[in-house]
Formats: sequence, structure tokens, C-alpha cells
Amino acid sequence: MSEEEDENGKLNQIKLVICGDVRVGKTCILARFTDKGFLENPLSTSNDFIQKKIEKQNKSYELNIWDTAGQERFQSLNKIFFKGAQIAILVYDITNKTSFERLKSFWYNEITTFSNYNTIIGIAGNKSDLYTIEEVNENEARDYANSINASFKLTSALENKGIYDLFNETIDIFLGIIPKPNKNFHQPNNKVIKSFSLNKTKSKKKKNDSEESNDNKVKCC
Repeated sequence: MSEEEDENGKLNQIKLVICGDVRVGKTCILARFTDKGFLENPLSTSNDFIQKKIEKQNKSYELNIWDTAGQERFQSLNKIFFKGAQIAILVYDITNKTSFERLKSFWYNEITTFSNYNTIIGIAGNKSDLYTIEEVNENEARDYANSINASFKLTSALENKGIYDLFNETIDIFLGIIPKPNKNFHQPNNKVIKSFSLNKTKSKKKKNDSEESNDNKVKCC
């Protein structure tokens, strides 16, 4: 039995949630991270669950990833999925100021209130390929991330930029592989949950409503 497995040979789990308003590109970001490529017309679900096996410093881990719903009618369910989240990726659309304000006033508060865990936070300023029409200045977003001790990256699911960097940075912080973002950041209890493993990335989807519209495939991600 290897040290990353429990007595039943099950891989250690890390629970990660990705959240943000509808149409900010959460599902497209996750598709890139789980090697599904670019989704031109992603379907929204109430909540999606995906597993991905990762290797860190010669150890194997199972990421349990929840792609949470942005639609208001599903948001009451998100509190269930936030519980115990060890890492949270908060996403906003750089061309949509409201999505950034909501990240600050709603999504961050939801995570800190309902996770019951000192969650590692990463912020994705998505659709960076549309920088010519941005409504959220990078420095403003970076300053906010610093104020809450969060990692920050500009990302583009369309161009596949910044996504792996943000996920890997937050995972490495959680595992104690790299230093915490700043001196005021409180390191959590980095106990990794032990549970079942899958050798391949799997997705369980309940296809309900469309999160991304079909009218502009570039702006979807």
C-alpha cells in the first residue's frame, strides 16, 4: 500500500468547487482542465461532478470537482456542495462588471459561510482574450484577490491560457508544496480526505438548462 492510499487501496481525495455567475465560462474552464478541449456550446447543469487523477511530488490524488450552478434557482443547492470544500475557484467574466461584483458580494461569502473549512481560494478572470472590451481592470481584480489572500490568474478557455496555472497553484498551496500567497494568509489543516479512486476522469451530468447561449461562441468562454 502506497502512502497516498488508505488501507483499502483508495486514493486520497481533494474536494474542489468552481463557482460564479451564469455565462462566465465555468464549464468551459473545467473542460479545459479535464482535457476535454474547448466547448463551443456548453450545457449548463444544476451541478456537475467530475473526478480527475493528479500527481504531485510522486504522489497520486483524486480531485473531486463540483461545477456548481450559476442560475439563481439552483443556488440554494450550492450550499450543500460547498460544504467541506478544500479549494474553491471563483470565476468572473472580465467583460461583465456585474459578474465581478457578484463574486465579491455573493460567491466569496457563500464559500466562506458554508464550506465549514478554511478553503484555499483561487480567482479566475475569464475571457481574457476579450481584453479590448474588458469592464474589470486586472489591477482591480488582483488587488481584491490580495485582500482576501487568494490566488489570481487571467484565464481564457478559448485560448487555453492561465487555467492549469490557477488550478495547479491552488492545489500546491493546499498541499503545502508552495508558499501561501502572503504573510496574512492562514494555512488550513491540509488533511486530504481518503476515498474511492477512478483511473480515468469521469463526469456525471444532469443536463437541464443552457448556461451559455449559442449566439456568440467566442464570448461563452
